[in-house]
Amino acid sequence: MPAAIDCTVMFPIENRMFGVDRLAKRLNALVSDGQIGDWHPGRWIDWDHTAIEINFDSVVDATIAKRLCPDGALRLPSRLEEENSASEWPRAPRVMVSTGPG
Repeated sequence: MPAAIDCTVMFPIENRMFGVDRLAKRLNALVSDGQIGDWHPGRWIDWDHTAIEINFDSVVDATIAKRLCPDGALRLPSRLEEENSASEWPRAPRVMVSTGPG
């Protein structure tokens, strides 16, 4: 039987209970697809609810969940948000390189 510590994964959470709901939906989808077995909510790691421990029935399930949900329930920026934040950075001037007479 695997050690309990090997079957426990700490996932980062954003937006407290709403973030846990997002993580639960991701994990339940993995269960529905047959990729992992059951999972069980553990304890919050702090009073601000920035991360939660999830217990899995096997080390394999814990490893798969960790690999497929590496960001836990953090809200990932959309492509538009990424483009907008990138445009806020100062851009380096473009350098034109001449390759011959012209």
